[in-house]
Amino acid sequence: MTELVDQSLRILAFMLSSLVIQAHADSLAVDRVEWTWDDPVVHLRPDFRANQPYEVNGQLYQVLPTLNEYRETGLALLRTSYDSSSTTVTGERFTDERLLGTHRFLRIPCFVRVVNPINEQEAFVKIIDRGPYTAERHIMALSAATFRKLGLNDLVEAQVSLELISDHQPPLILETDIVWGTAAVEQVMDSVISQLDLRAVVSNHAYENRYRVKIGPVFSIGDALFVQSWVRQQHDLDSSIMED
Repeated sequence: MTELVDQSLRILAFMLSSLVIQAHADSLAVDRVEWTWDDPVVHLRPDFRANQPYEVNGQLYQVLPTLNEYRETGLALLRTSYDSSSTTVTGERFTDERLLGTHRFLRIPCFVRVVNPINEQEAFVKIIDRGPYTAERHIMALSAATFRKLGLNDLVEAQVSLELISDHQPPLILETDIVWGTAAVEQVMDSVISQLDLRAVVSNHAYENRYRVKIGPVFSIGDALFVQSWVRQQHDLDSSIMED
């Protein structure tokens, strides 16, 4: 009888652990939706319909060929969800909460590094739609979250510089802010290794009992942004993205 009870308890424990694992996997899937990838490896694949020549208000626009480098400086326009249609040329929703942008000529989708030249704050922005067409002086439109990230609160346009991040991105790593104590740093490392299947290495800080965790490498800015968001949500830790 005792053996039967023990066996039943083991089966029950196994079923509960399976439910917990599934629930955790589901939560990660929800986190990934924030970046709306189809697959983290091919999230930059071109949408050929989005990259054909197109016409707006009687003007024909030619999309640039695939480029390894592209830089531009000019005015960025604030585009809010109230200004946007429900979908874009990529099929994604343009929302105020994500780091998103539009451009008339760059291939879609792509990532660009946008910098505010006044305070040198930067944001990694995903280009998912065409425009703006309100004035030719605007080189791009950016979401409300991007304007906040660049320190451009309460503005509707601002001077920025942009740099295309090539598909051939060199390997990237993330370095966390200070983690206090060995127990906390071990928890961060264990979760990164077990749940993200990424390498995690501890680097000692100049002061005792303070550490940073280096995560990676990852091989696209999209993957790096996902890991950065995941670490922030799971461990309340900010991190910096840098080349390996």
